[in-house]
Amino acid sequence: MTELIIANNIEEIEREFDFTDSIIIDVKWINNLTDLLIGIDYYWDIQDAKSQTRELALIFKDCLKADFCINNNLLLMPKEEINFDSWNTIVLFKRVPNNQGLHQININTFDYSIPWAKIFCKEVILEQR
Repeated sequence: MTELIIANNIEEIEREFDFTDSIIIDVKWINNLTDLLIGIDYYWDIQDAKSQTRELALIFKDCLKADFCINNNLLLMPKEEINFDSWNTIVLFKRVPNNQGLHQININTFDYSIPWAKIFCKEVILEQR
């Protein structure tokens, strides 16, 4: 599948895309484990009267740190009772200012108070897959 860059900096991504209600479908390290890719089923395509959603990939370039926090309740539930789409739906995507010359991006799923991921990187791009 061909990748197409549709936004090449965090400011453009924040201005043009709303990840709320989109579902995280993939998380993996790429490019010699320096870049983090988070695949997203982009919800807003359906709201914009398109017939289907797009698969987008947020790529956090030169990722220096990524902290993940999975809600304890998810680990305690029997797998057959878990609706993974609900647990992996983005409720908040936010850039947090920092003084280290890096972008800090917090992604919250399921819980508004505790980010599912805190990512520190030098650059963020968005691709269509």
